[in-house]
Amino acid sequence: MHLLVTGANGYIGQEVVRYALSQNYQVSVLGTVPEDFSECVTGYDWRLDQPLPERLPWKNIKAVIHLAHQWHGDLKVGEQDPNLTGTTALLSCVRNHSIKRFVLASTISARPNALNKYGRLKAKLESLLDGPEEVSARIGLVYGGALKSMWGTLVKLSGISSILPMVDPNHAVQPIHIRELAYGLCRLATKDSLQSTRYTLAAHNSISFRDALKAIASAYHGSILKVVPLPGSVLLFVLQTLNKLPGIGHLFNPERLLGLMGLPVLDSKDGLAELGLDIADMRDGIELGQISRRRRLDEAHTLLRYVSSGNLAPKLSHYRLYLTGLKINGLQAITPLPRTVRAAPALLRFCEPMNQTPLKRKLELATVIYETSQQGSKKLYPYKKVGPLKVVATLILNGTVETVLWPCRKLLSKVFWP
Repeated sequence: MHLLVTGANGYIGQEVVRYALSQNYQVSVLGTVPEDFSECVTGYDWRLDQPLPERLPWKNIKAVIHLAHQWHGDLKVGEQDPNLTGTTALLSCVRNHSIKRFVLASTISARPNALNKYGRLKAKLESLLDGPEEVSARIGLVYGGALKSMWGTLVKLSGISSILPMVDPNHAVQPIHIRELAYGLCRLATKDSLQSTRYTLAAHNSISFRDALKAIASAYHGSILKVVPLPGSVLLFVLQTLNKLPGIGHLFNPERLLGLMGLPVLDSKDGLAELGLDIADMRDGIELGQISRRRRLDEAHTLLRYVSSGNLAPKLSHYRLYLTGLKINGLQAITPLPRTVRAAPALLRFCEPMNQTPLKRKLELATVIYETSQQGSKKLYPYKKVGPLKVVATLILNGTVETVLWPCRKLLSKVFWP
């Protein structure tokens, strides 16, 4: 199978090329060749506003995956959109050379009356498709992989602060992991026959944008994110007003805001079933890869330092025991810890969970690891070398501290570990 991919150097394109090569497909790139695959693919220089190269191997190509998009500002009067002219030219060549399949990467927001320009443009591009083998893939909220594009922006936003003002955070989104998307696009390009010409590559079960941001903050920053809703219509009015002021121009682009506000929820169940694509829940899919292991190691470091009162400097053996214990006890889901607790583990004493929550079980695991360590065994019986008066005084002091902290712990544990 020989695939021609445009936009291969982009966030989605690189993952599509990686998956196609893993399936032993031959890949040609129309545009910039990703550095990681420069020795594995054949590249042909091209931009959407340029004529197509004459030496493309059309006779060998079986399918085209069109991902390229050229971002630009407002067009001048009479100026044509390069995305429209470039796609039209590419489609013409595909038809002239009888290429079996053409897959257009579109968006869930594609419709003629979309609030944002991107959605309206993709609707125009979809209208160019008229053959049974010319397919549009309406893509949802893509996450995972390299921190690029909208995904990279969301990861940065979720880590700025523990409190994040956000427009319309309860709006429903349909996520899809970038690996799942790469599989779906290649499947659309290579499947012998398709039952439709329009597919939605996104989770059938939507989640709120708020929950998506909180999942990102938990996995990438180990933090608990509080999302404060902002009125979208008011913010949009402010941005549009600012853009009209002299000297500011189009400094504040409302495109992304309009895209979120006008995002519909599409039915993807039948299409995903036809492609054999099972979309993972975002809370699970976001932990794919090394990020989840790094966050668990951070979690282990914080909890081991806390239960040892700072006496234990965790070593590789302690981390291994902790990760193994999580797996055995079914506690592999990452527990988001407040930034202050990660910076100063002793503060966990003020909000330590009182009920049998996952964090409570993890603390018990960390305690066992500490008590069986060399440092822990020396501290396990601290009273045997001191007099009885000091023992009693220490016990009274600890009891007093625990009594004073009890109301605070009771309140904060419900806030952080409901």
